[in-house]
Amino acid sequence: PDQRWWLRMKFLEQAKSYIGVPYAKKYHEPGNITCTTGTPEYESPLFLDCCGLIRKVMRDLKDDFGFVIGPGNQAYQYDMLPLVLTSEEEMKPGDLVFISGTYFSPKRKRQIHDMVHVEIWLGDGERSLGARWQQGKVQAFQSYKFVSTSYGEMKYHFKSIETWLQGIC
Repeated sequence: PDQRWWLRMKFLEQAKSYIGVPYAKKYHEPGNITCTTGTPEYESPLFLDCCGLIRKVMRDLKDDFGFVIGPGNQAYQYDMLPLVLTSEEEMKPGDLVFISGTYFSPKRKRQIHDMVHVEIWLGDGERSLGARWQQGKVQAFQSYKFVSTSYGEMKYHFKSIETWLQGIC
């Protein structure tokens, strides 16, 4: 148990080390509809969206976890964590908050389980860590609850990373 708690904290600290990393290059490039001149983030050596943050941290710590997580998105990560938590009170720092929803744009591809987003539970009230906004960066948020401009009918799903901590993927 102590080893798993240590790894949980290491996972969380590694995720925090990416605070400030931009979401995706295409949202910072010159000529983007919302960004006519480009941004300094355009030159960033690394970009992380919501599931990319989780994947990057897991790959950074592959020797500690004992496995390499696959390239899938948030729906894949959701499926890789079998332990469902039914309330915030059951959550521990490092557990994941998944959000299912329906995209507003009919051009957006529907995700498996309608899973559209994932963030890391920080363990202090509703605080979370993630890459939430297209022109944003990895950051800590006061709450995992938010209003999205891309999807609605949001539902929150809590998953424990305990199996990952045990080396089970």
